Amino acid sequence: MLPGRVRGPTVGVDSLRRDMTERSAASQRRVDRRRTSDQGYNALAYLLAGPLLYGGLGWVADHFLGTGFLLPVGLVAGMGLAVYTVWLRYGTHADRSPGAEQAAPTDRPTASPTAPAATRTGTTHDSTIAPSGEEQA
Repeated sequence: MLPGRVRGPTVGVDSLRRDMTERSAASQRRVDRRRTSDQGYNALAYLLAGPLLYGGLGWVADHFLGTGFLLPVGLVAGMGLAVYTVWLRYGTHADRSPGAEQAAPTDRPTASPTAPAATRTGTTHDSTIAPSGEEQA
């Protein structure tokens, strides 16, 4: 051992790997929580901005045109568009990331082409049905 060097406790590779995994998982939970919080604030912003913007446009139009019905129409239209925008952005559960494909659930399992005939057809004997409808061994 070199003079002036303090030897600390040795850390095993498994212990280090476990610690890094725990830190990574905790970091991912923080990111997920922040992302969920950001989505909530964004949805709230849409719900407030829609009626304010379209209600304001309706109020301005009422003022210059001398009418009285465009403010409520603008408020209702703004709220409707805001709810629709929030539904489009956050209400659908489809993964919209590029290259992501969603597998559709199937009623029956898919068989590999290399599986035995009994596995593919669900029968216990190896037979095929000819186009005429007769069974062949």
